[in-house]
Amino acid sequence: MSRRKEFVIEKHSNGEDIVITDGKEICTNMCKYEKPRKKASFINKLYIEACDASNKDISFDEEGEKVVINNKKEFVKKSMEKISNAKDYSGFVRQLNNYGFTKIKLYDEQNTDKEAYFHQNFSRDAPENLYLIHRGKQKKNETKENIISLVNSMQYLINCNFKLQNKIDYLNERVNVLERKNQSVFEILGYAFKQGINTNLQTYVDNLNNGGFITENSKYSSPNKKDNHLTYHITSDSKQNLQLENNKKNKKSNKKTVFEDFYF
Repeated sequence: MSRRKEFVIEKHSNGEDIVITDGKEICTNMCKYEKPRKKASFINKLYIEACDASNKDISFDEEGEKVVINNKKEFVKKSMEKISNAKDYSGFVRQLNNYGFTKIKLYDEQNTDKEAYFHQNFSRDAPENLYLIHRGKQKKNETKENIISLVNSMQYLINCNFKLQNKIDYLNERVNVLERKNQSVFEILGYAFKQGINTNLQTYVDNLNNGGFITENSKYSSPNKKDNHLTYHITSDSKQNLQLENNKKNKKSNKKTVFEDFYF
C-alpha cells in the first residue's frame, strides 16, 4: 500500500500561501485545495544548470529566452550527466526534441560546438511556466509533433520580429534627430556666410568712397623680430587716385610725389 503524501499549508511573511510536502516547498500563492503543479525532472535540472553562472558549458542567452550549449564536448564531459541519463550528446538532443525544444540557427556559424534551443515556456525570467513543458507521448501520426515544433518556431520568430521592430524604430528616431541637427547647422553656416559677404562688400564700398582700398596683412619682418609688423598694400587704382590728387597740390613746385615708391 503506497503512502499518501501529506500537504501542509503555511503562511509566508508576505501573506502568500506556501504548500509544503515532505518538508520541501512546492509552490506559492495556491489555494489549499489545489493540487501542486509538478515539473518534469529533466526540465527542472536543465533550468538549474542553465541558471548556474559557474557553469560555462550551458547557459541562457542574453535575453534569457534560449538555452545555449556553449561547448558540446565540455558539456558532455562535465554537465550532461547532471541533467540527463543520455549516454551521448545525440541522446540529449533527442530528449530536448521530445519535450518540444526547437534548434535555433546561430549567427556564429564558425563555432560548430555551440548550439541553441528554444521553447516558448522555457525562459530564465519565467520559471513558473516550466510545469507547462511535458514529454511528448509517442504518436502514430507525426503531424502533431511537427505542429508543436512549428508553433515553437513561429513564437521565436514573432519575438525576433518584435525586437527588430523596436530597433528599427529607435534607429529611425536617431536619424530624424541627426537630420534636424544638420539642418540647424546648415542654416547657421548659411547665415554666417551671408553676413560675412555683406560685411566685406560694405567695407569695400566704404573704402572706394573714401578714395582707396587698403588691405592689411600680418607677417614677420625678420626671423629675429618676434613682434608682428603691419604691411599695407595700396591697390593700383587707389595709388593712381592719390597720385593725381598729390600732383594737383604740387603742380607748381614740380616736386616728386612721395606715393610713387610708397611701401611700408
